[in-house]
Amino acid sequence: MKRILFLFILLIFFSFGCEENTSETSTKKLQDDQQKQANTEYNDPLQQVEDPIVLALIAQELDKNREDLTAEDLLKVKQLDLDHQGAESGILNLSILSELKNLESLRISVLFEDSSFLEELNNLKELSISRSRVPEVPDLKDLQHLNQLTDLYLEDNGLEHIDGLPPLDNLERLLLGQNKIKDITPLKDLTSLESLNLEYNQITSLEPLSGLSHLELLNVAGNQIKSTKGLEQMKQLKVLILSENPVDSLEFLRDYEGLERLQVAGTRVKDLSPLISQTNLEYLDIRDTEVTSVSELQELSNLKILLLDKNQVQDWQSLEREELKISEETILSW
Repeated sequence: MKRILFLFILLIFFSFGCEENTSETSTKKLQDDQQKQANTEYNDPLQQVEDPIVLALIAQELDKNREDLTAEDLLKVKQLDLDHQGAESGILNLSILSELKNLESLRISVLFEDSSFLEELNNLKELSISRSRVPEVPDLKDLQHLNQLTDLYLEDNGLEHIDGLPPLDNLERLLLGQNKIKDITPLKDLTSLESLNLEYNQITSLEPLSGLSHLELLNVAGNQIKSTKGLEQMKQLKVLILSENPVDSLEFLRDYEGLERLQVAGTRVKDLSPLISQTNLEYLDIRDTEVTSVSELQELSNLKILLLDKNQVQDWQSLEREELKISEETILSW
């Protein structure tokens, strides 16, 4: 009897030990699985996306279903257009864009509040951000690592200043129109600029631009520019748009060498004599100015389009020739 009792107690003890060991093994396996899943989520950026709309737009660019996207797919994206499709959802989180390491062209016209993802896009060549309508977005300091950037378009963002804009060595085209910018001093370091659009801001002085020797196109229409100081040094300009500014003189143009297009509509300009030497001029817009005579233009044989309505010009017929179109047509400018 004692032997039977001893065997029974031993059996119970052995069973308890097995159950405890099994329980410990199961617990450890669960912990390992959880850790493995956590590590996967940490390393996979797709598991951290906070905005499914952005991910859907990326998938659309790759012509894939959102559920089929992989981290490797993100490296295949070369260009991306985030347009108003996501605007109905309010402010978007664009942090996933930092994983698009090979992105070369990015256009954004949706609401977002953090532009720090730009710091990781070192291969970006073209960037367009418009109508963000969020104060201090984009933060121009986030552009400092975009050394490959050649085209930057930041129109209609409500920008009040451009402090913090880095000296992007390869930037050739810059569009800052329809903002609230007053001081353009930071632009003086963009020495590779060829085309600059600053229309409809609150600019009063163009002096900071005087050293931009590669600049060929300048649009400053719709500002508050009275003085043309600085422009006399920009003799390389081919296109100059000064429309809708309180400018009253074109004297700075006398030493220009290659001007092809000039727009001064809506200014206080009276005298066109500084244009006598502009033999390359092809397009001239003097609508709604104080000009009364165009006789100075008779020797400009390359002039093809002349817009002069809303003026008191009486001698325009002296310019009539087959290759010159004298028109009241409004031609859109860049």
